[in-house]
Amino acid sequence: MAASSAAFVDSVFVYGLLKRGFSLHHHMAQGVFAGTATVQGALCSVGQYPGLVEGAGMVRGEVYRFADIAIALEVLDEIEEYDPSNPEQSEFVRRVRPATFDADKRVVQAWCYVYNRDTKGLAPIKPGVWEQPSP
Repeated sequence: MAASSAAFVDSVFVYGLLKRGFSLHHHMAQGVFAGTATVQGALCSVGQYPGLVEGAGMVRGEVYRFADIAIALEVLDEIEEYDPSNPEQSEFVRRVRPATFDADKRVVQAWCYVYNRDTKGLAPIKPGVWEQPSP
């Protein structure tokens, strides 16, 4: 997606600790839950949290819409250790991906964080759903 088009994306797809019932969900408080959805890819276990990577499968998560996406992305970039000025060194990179809602199969463009490190030796998470809520 072109950078100018990405500027109009007001949704974020989350698949790990930012989902409802997980330890970092409170960071989504300024967003409005839009529904559960899937994006293309695969999940791998990066220790205490998942990482979305390229893949032919589907990853299930949640979509949130934000009135002020710029402020939301600043907060989420810090959580996801994404530095827009130095993406090569970032643990995750922020990308726009099509997310398909479970309820009506509608597709929305949403920001999501993609794991940006070597995945060799990381365990895959099947079937693309992170289900380890915080205590």
